[in-house]
Amino acid sequence: MSEYRPRSRDEDIEDLRQVFRAITEFMEDIKDVVKEFIELLGEAFDGSRLGREVGEFYRSLVDSGVPAEEALKMTREFLEKKLEIVSRIGETLNVIRTGLGREAGSAAGVARGERRGGTEG
Repeated sequence: MSEYRPRSRDEDIEDLRQVFRAITEFMEDIKDVVKEFIELLGEAFDGSRLGREVGEFYRSLVDSGVPAEEALKMTREFLEKKLEIVSRIGETLNVIRTGLGREAGSAAGVARGERRGGTEG
């Protein structure tokens, strides 16, 4: 039976570097995909598109026999909900974007051998 040998601090550090290198590579790989996704969401909530959507919503209510005053009230609520969703998505995407940037920077620093307060030497 082999004798247990505790791992050295240097071995642990090297293992962490390898893990952070893999994380950094993964984040670099998905960076463009995430950016495209964010842009796609932004386009989905474009102002002119939202205006058309709200107009179509109102028109469909009126065409379905909903009284104009009630249709207007429902349309206002529809617009408020849409704007609330856009705001929340924007906030979420900013958190994701900030987090990805910060984590990528931290992982890259560890992968390069940097320590707090300087670099390994």
